Amino acid sequence: MDRRSAIKNISLGVGYTLAAPAFFSLLQSCKSEPNWVATYMEPKQGKVVYKLAEIILPPLEDKKIPGAIDVNVPQFIDLFYGEVYSPKAKGEFDLGYQAFVQKYADAHPGDEITKAEPDELEALIKPYFNITLEQRKALEEKLAAGYNGSDEPYAYDADTAISNFLIGLRNQIVYGYRSSEKVGKEVLNYDPIPGVYNGCMPLSEVGEDSKAGRPWSL
Repeated sequence: MDRRSAIKNISLGVGYTLAAPAFFSLLQSCKSEPNWVATYMEPKQGKVVYKLAEIILPPLEDKKIPGAIDVNVPQFIDLFYGEVYSPKAKGEFDLGYQAFVQKYADAHPGDEITKAEPDELEALIKPYFNITLEQRKALEEKLAAGYNGSDEPYAYDADTAISNFLIGLRNQIVYGYRSSEKVGKEVLNYDPIPGVYNGCMPLSEVGEDSKAGRPWSL
């Protein structure tokens, strides 16, 4: 199985465990570099994705828990975009990104989005994440129009395109983050050689003392 097929199969069942070997090797190929420039996305697009990843999953507890940037999530998304996305998925990602950039430009005339302050971007993305159940259902109906069997990107209206871009990006940020080796071993509970089974133990007491109650990667 080639790398593209392996990644697709894994991404269909996001079961937040440590990645299978083929996918794990892809994650490991994402290196932290000073002044990182996207390989597959446009450089400006990569910078925006980097900023959004930093906002959506920042480091916690005085950086004892790494953020998305610390485990090279933007690099992973760039690689996923280039090696896994179909032309249709790329087109719809780009459409949403362009609409998002335009929305920022409308809100901050003359300002460059790559130099935006975190609070400016956070204010822009919050309404797309903090939605009611009714709004979510309405969005799903709009997005369903794109599942039309065509290989061409679907021309969503600007607001729907932004929702599609941001929600999809957030899902990939979380997926890449939780699939990274550092998070799997150092943040989540990890025990490749499990010990005695105790079915009556409270979940809050399972795992290392500093990780008790957290999900398991393995």
